[in-house]
Amino acid sequence: MGFTAQAGGQCIKRRFSALPTVLNFRKPKTMRANQVERHGLEPGPRIVTSISRPWLDRMARLGNVASETLRLLSPTTAAISMTLLGVNVARAADKSCDLAEVDYAANARLSFDDFDQKGTTPTTWRALSNQGCNEQAAAAAEDYLAHAKLSSVSAEHDVVFHIAQSLALSGHNSEAALLVVAAKDPTQPATADLDWNTYLNGTWGYLRHRRDELEKARSTLSVETGAGNMLNARVLAGLLHCFDQPYSVAYSASCRVP
Repeated sequence: MGFTAQAGGQCIKRRFSALPTVLNFRKPKTMRANQVERHGLEPGPRIVTSISRPWLDRMARLGNVASETLRLLSPTTAAISMTLLGVNVARAADKSCDLAEVDYAANARLSFDDFDQKGTTPTTWRALSNQGCNEQAAAAAEDYLAHAKLSSVSAEHDVVFHIAQSLALSGHNSEAALLVVAAKDPTQPATADLDWNTYLNGTWGYLRHRRDELEKARSTLSVETGAGNMLNARVLAGLLHCFDQPYSVAYSASCRVP
């Protein structure tokens, strides 16, 4: 299997790839569904919005410990951890987006293909993303990255990029931009069939409002061969065409001019 699907159902062929496990702080006490709803991206490996403020206060008091821990991590791991610690998204009203403790555990047992590509259950990243539950999709993917046993660096890169996309679709461009950079493949050969890194450079340029970076990446991909590069060039063209629009608009097919 060599396809990686992006938010919105687009699939591109690529080698699977992986990042080190994100920083895991002790999760809060599990509560029943009728006591607290778990949504969005909050500090730590689990997502609890109803009690997020007290938890954030506790995290602030642990700031010195967290900073020292992050200092000892690799730059990529620390970047992801700081991003996921700093994101606080609102609870979605749609009950179909709800995630419970058992959902996270079930996701962790799934293969990358089932969780990220096919979305074989309603609480996977793919299924939640297709429903428009972007905050919960990011939460599910974060937890999956922390607890699932992925067999390749490429697969982990894909999950990190999809967290970035879900955050961008939720309007968190700065946090998404950091994860886009973290999802790049430092081992990508110059002759790779899919120019993954150039695509990510262009996406990063859009998220950081760096039009020159986006234009450069789009120009590079537009002359490269391969169906994946052609598709990604069209995505970047859409981001360029709708440069001042939110990612949820700019990434849509309506912005992808011929």
